[in-house]
Amino acid sequence: MNHGGRFSFSRADCRGIVQATEEPMGHFKPIFPVPAGGMAITRLPEMAEFYGQEAVLTIAGGLYSHGPDLAESSREFRRPVERTWSRV
Repeated sequence: MNHGGRFSFSRADCRGIVQATEEPMGHFKPIFPVPAGGMAITRLPEMAEFYGQEAVLTIAGGLYSHGPDLAESSREFRRPVERTWSRV
């Protein structure tokens, strides 16, 4: 799920999924929203803000297409997320 990505989820759909993960689910353990699909490093501040710290942001193809050094692309992935979450 990821609004604005390659899947057809709307912002409202994704907000509903995030809210549903915060609801008690009987004997089931809590879950995290895991947005994926067409995420790009340039959208990470927006994604971190929207999904919050209780999410697992997944990015794969965006790392490979960002540059030839996967380790450096991974570090660049972390920076905007950490900056966004440090303000919370």
